[in-house]
Amino acid sequence: MLCIFQLLPTFLHIVTDLTTMYLSDILFLLTLPFLSHAIASTSPSYLPVLIWHGLGDSSTSSSLSRIAKLINTTHPSTQVHIISLAPPSASPSSVGQIDQRASFVGNLTLQLSSICTFLSTPSTNPFNPPLYTFNAVGFSQGGLFLRGLIQTCPAIQIKALLTFGSPHNGISSLPACSTFDVLCKTITAAFRKGRWSSFVQGNIVPAQYYREVNGQTGEAGDDYLDYSGWLANINRERNEDRKSGREREYIDRLSGIDKLVMYMFEKDRTIVPRETAWFADKNETTGLVRKLTDRALYKEDWIGLKKLDEKNGLVFRLIEGKEHMDISDDLLVDAVREYFHPIKEDKHVNNEESRWDELRTQHIFA
Repeated sequence: MLCIFQLLPTFLHIVTDLTTMYLSDILFLLTLPFLSHAIASTSPSYLPVLIWHGLGDSSTSSSLSRIAKLINTTHPSTQVHIISLAPPSASPSSVGQIDQRASFVGNLTLQLSSICTFLSTPSTNPFNPPLYTFNAVGFSQGGLFLRGLIQTCPAIQIKALLTFGSPHNGISSLPACSTFDVLCKTITAAFRKGRWSSFVQGNIVPAQYYREVNGQTGEAGDDYLDYSGWLANINRERNEDRKSGREREYIDRLSGIDKLVMYMFEKDRTIVPRETAWFADKNETTGLVRKLTDRALYKEDWIGLKKLDEKNGLVFRLIEGKEHMDISDDLLVDAVREYFHPIKEDKHVNNEESRWDELRTQHIFA
């Protein structure tokens, strides 16, 4: 029988081999979190995206959900929020109907203010964790409202805004209603009865970006300048508005974004004139179209478009042969890839809590 002392060296050798083998496995497992972090850090991350829909649409529509998924597929892990004007207390089943109605009826100044507060308040901010810097996509009037949000909401920052068929320079007539759209026909009747009344200009959404021009001069009409409930203010078309002190705020905020990309549909018959999607001015009496760069709005830089253009931030895109909102998936994907860039080291992006604290200190938000 072998003495236990004779077997001891062999036993110790086996224990040493096993320890070495398992120790290497343990060390490998311990490094996995660091390896996964290194791998994750090489994948680009992107800003969250806001979407605002057009007239008669709703935040719960299947088409917008599909677009949100398309953005998320193009840039994986991107958080997307579809803006809704339904109150937080609304039941899930009623959100779509309430939001759709709000695209027709409501005060635009109050609506934008409510969205500004919603996005700017940590407890209601839709992103996890709360974020205050975004990219944005606006369809039809939603693009105009997002541009207005940039100008009037100091607590948020939009880096790139894509607008599709958006009436930046207003409309000369309300969009046609479908046969059985009772709500649309009701507001159209009210508009025709008193388009410049305080009730219409304070409660009918498309009326608040309706714009008339002088048939002889092609300039903004007197009634529009006197009674417009929203657009004349947001475009700073009144002399008194441009002397109010807020002009500099509008200029700084709009010129501070990276890109304003405006898509116009070549065959658009819903938004009249279609050139409004490019901020162009059209005299419906003479048919003369005056492009943005020829207008005082640009030359005198009433809202910051010239300053934005000087840093190559103003982009005009034509969707050839297409009618209003006829957008292919490929076009959307290409736009997202071209204009929604990976997050860079930026104090506004990576230090959101400090940004919020700074705004509270300035008493912008209580």
